[in-house]
Amino acid sequence: MHIVAYPFDSGGAKRKVGLMSKILTDTSPEIRAELRRRVRAMSPEERLTRACDLSAMVRTLMVLTTREQFPADSEAKLKHRIATRFLGPELANRFYLVPDE
Repeated sequence: MHIVAYPFDSGGAKRKVGLMSKILTDTSPEIRAELRRRVRAMSPEERLTRACDLSAMVRTLMVLTTREQFPADSEAKLKHRIATRFLGPELANRFYLVPDE
């Protein structure tokens, strides 16, 4: 199911968003407006820093949850599993050795 919403409409062109609209459905319009205001007030460098920080956090959580789900896996197998989650099986198999089962 694809949900279409325009949570960050600036009064001009509208953009379709799927996941964000689902995530923000429980957020009041006042809070969404405040979020937009704060994001727009950030410098480009600050936005990039925030995006990189969030990316690093997602990567850390992915590694931790993969280790928790597969505690008996070797380091090579864990790396392959993590690469598969980030890159998909085709690229993971191309760039990471597939450990023997």
